[in-house]
Amino acid sequence: MKHTALKRKSDDPKAMLKAKTDRDYQDFFRELCFDYDIKSEYSGLPMEVCHHPREKISCAALEFDVRNFVPLTYQEHEQIHNAGNPEIMEVVEGKRGAEWKDALDKVVRDSKADRGIRTIEWYQEKAEDLKTLKENRQELVAMYRCRGYFALGELTREDLPFKCPIK
Repeated sequence: MKHTALKRKSDDPKAMLKAKTDRDYQDFFRELCFDYDIKSEYSGLPMEVCHHPREKISCAALEFDVRNFVPLTYQEHEQIHNAGNPEIMEVVEGKRGAEWKDALDKVVRDSKADRGIRTIEWYQEKAEDLKTLKENRQELVAMYRCRGYFALGELTREDLPFKCPIK
């Protein structure tokens, strides 16, 4: 399985920790999607990268929030960022629904004052959070299959009719 190469762009400890944490999250989700046969939300092709529909730079609270991770192929991801193709995210947003979009919008609104939180300690905390995600792989997959997006938390009555199978 392909792993994201860690490119050393800086000697700055915070920048290096950010790059490593980003890479570790991408590698984890690539492995998770491979293991549980989760495909690109746009094309149904094998997932290669997680896209952040709410840009990481604009909201620290969503940088490592699993609800903000959308499985796509590299080509689809490039079409979003380099060609400005809105169709891909329109399809994804249509599948995920207004509840998902509203939840992300609320996080953005509620975190306007989080500009200075991206410290070394914050990235270390996010690296620790990844350990929790790894321990809860099956729950992440169940929530994805029930709700159409990654999340952690108890399944609710609304989830029950979907009978989410875990492979």
